[in-house]
Amino acid sequence: MSLMSIRELSVYVDNTQLLAPISFELNQGERLTILGQTGSGKSLLAQAIMGNLPASLHTRGELQLFGKPVTESERQQLWGRRLSMLPQEPWNALDPLMPVAKQLRETYQLVAGDAPHQAQERASYTLSLQGLAQSGHKRVDQLSGGMAQRVAIACAMAGGAPVLLADEPTKGLDVSRRDQVVAQLLSQSEQGGLITITHDVSVARQIGGRMMVIKAGELVEAGDAEQILSAPQHPFTQALIAADPVNWPSPIPRELQSEPLLTTSGLVIGRDNHALTKPLNLSFARGEVVGVVGDSGCGKSTLGDTLLGLTPALSGKIERHHRPAQGFATVADFMLLYVYT
Repeated sequence: MSLMSIRELSVYVDNTQLLAPISFELNQGERLTILGQTGSGKSLLAQAIMGNLPASLHTRGELQLFGKPVTESERQQLWGRRLSMLPQEPWNALDPLMPVAKQLRETYQLVAGDAPHQAQERASYTLSLQGLAQSGHKRVDQLSGGMAQRVAIACAMAGGAPVLLADEPTKGLDVSRRDQVVAQLLSQSEQGGLITITHDVSVARQIGGRMMVIKAGELVEAGDAEQILSAPQHPFTQALIAADPVNWPSPIPRELQSEPLLTTSGLVIGRDNHALTKPLNLSFARGEVVGVVGDSGCGKSTLGDTLLGLTPALSGKIERHHRPAQGFATVADFMLLYVYT
């Protein structure tokens, strides 16, 4: 059964084309992955499908849901019930002032139509499955990026919509949580249809199904995901897959001879006077690359914020160039780069 059919869908601002015409069909149980770099037009396509483009943009082409043409305004009436979207940034999907458990409960009650007590039970159960049983009373700004993303996923799936459009669903998640999210998305595809937008080749490989590769607003390659990933035909797709970290050459080890730029002694980090680590004794030298790995919410971002002087340490010392750290780090001190995958 056809869940969604798109014919020559394109996006314009005035007479300037931002997204070239794209056509595809999504059937019951199918998975479609849209792969491309940041800024390629993937999210623009998602907003066009949802009927949620800014007023300055307009679309051409036709979109059918369940065999019937649907206008942009009609699509908005189906949000959450027949067509659901997981936005790229969880903070754009969640109420900043409402505890996350209440938001999920209201979604079950107002979108899925559950009775209040049933909505409460389902919200508690869902948060427990997401590893967030102890965080339901918190606002989204009190959660780590990965934790907030898991709440947004739960809300997007709560209404039981047959078609789920997930825009960068694994952004900010650690590997174990990423795999859990992919499993959830695959489960969704068995019950309905799944469209996943991602720049992550490894996620595209896990989801499989059919694939479309977009470059600068144009479709450059389409077909079976496994076939494209194993034998890409277009030069852009080849370069995109080659850029996947699993294909990077192994670095040549080198001995570090420079003095430490940054050291910590007995450093304890945390939020709201709640310690996230035991005392840390760290040293970072010029030219050194250090990876910090851990589950969502374990303190990785808090460690970076503390080293930069953005968040105060609970205890311990930080030294930059053998001097006690005073306030914010400057470019002259050092540069710390966050990379979220």
